[in-house]
Amino acid sequence: MLLLTHRHPKYRKHKASGQAIVMLNGKDIYLGPHGTKLSGAEYDRIIAEWLVRGKRSNFTSDLTFTELIADFLDHADKYYRRPDGTPGATGRGTPSRHLAAPHTRG
Repeated sequence: MLLLTHRHPKYRKHKASGQAIVMLNGKDIYLGPHGTKLSGAEYDRIIAEWLVRGKRSNFTSDLTFTELIADFLDHADKYYRRPDGTPGATGRGTPSRHLAAPHTRG
């Protein structure tokens, strides 16, 4: 049986940080300092967007796992360098580029 509910996710306080949060589709969204007008306005904005999207959050991405790994490897190539610009040693070797394209079984 379908249970219809008209309640919105709760505005609540994250005890460890003192921030206001709301949970949408299993993800906590930080809104700013709890109890402030700013966090209340952010809550209203987030809930309005959530309702417009049919109670779905906008946390989805079209980025594939392979693209994510390729982007990380590009970042690592640029970030892990010695001051003279040569590739740095991480102690575990340099990741292979073939890791960015998972093998498929057929």
